[in-house]
Amino acid sequence: MKYIHNKEQCKLKYGVWVDGFFTWLDRDGWICETNGSNQQKVFTNHRINLSITILPMFYGETMLQVITIQNSYDKNREIRLFFTQDLMEFAEESITFYAPSVQAIVRSYNDHYLLLNGVMNNRGIVQYCTDFDEFCPLNEGIVMMQPFSQCSEVSIISLEGEIEANQRIEAYFWICEGKNENEVLNSNTITQLNLPLVNCETQLCSKY
Repeated sequence: MKYIHNKEQCKLKYGVWVDGFFTWLDRDGWICETNGSNQQKVFTNHRINLSITILPMFYGETMLQVITIQNSYDKNREIRLFFTQDLMEFAEESITFYAPSVQAIVRSYNDHYLLLNGVMNNRGIVQYCTDFDEFCPLNEGIVMMQPFSQCSEVSIISLEGEIEANQRIEAYFWICEGKNENEVLNSNTITQLNLPLVNCETQLCSKY
């Protein structure tokens, strides 16, 4: 089995909506600094007084990203993080659906399964679309909800919450891989149980 953090997980894209303004993190206005030792990336946008640090952790066949959002503005703000995942050449044989029982996106292709999930401020996925058009404007911070699709390349989810003035919050986003639906569901449960024990310095997510 291929480890998705070597391939599929690299096809992630990040966006943020705040103060009625949306931007992808790979667009102009963002400064990106990297730490090669732990693959950490720090995105800073002085125009919107926001910085986002993404620290990936790998254990088993799950990638967990610890995301720290720093609000450098002197007022509370609503923030929405968007994550897209692109199957690219695997899309023609894919099925993607939202699983309400676990509040996650599940994608299957070529006898592989992926599960996308996350949490911010003790709240899980808020918006989702299983067949997202990357050219669709997100100026309002809203995606057209779609719970099921076939042969779709890109899926999108959002994590949403409020961040206080001059404070920071943490969010978590993860992708689990497995040979079947049960495997990714089990990995999702293990990840959720271990979130309180995540140690960013040693990159250990507890023993299991």
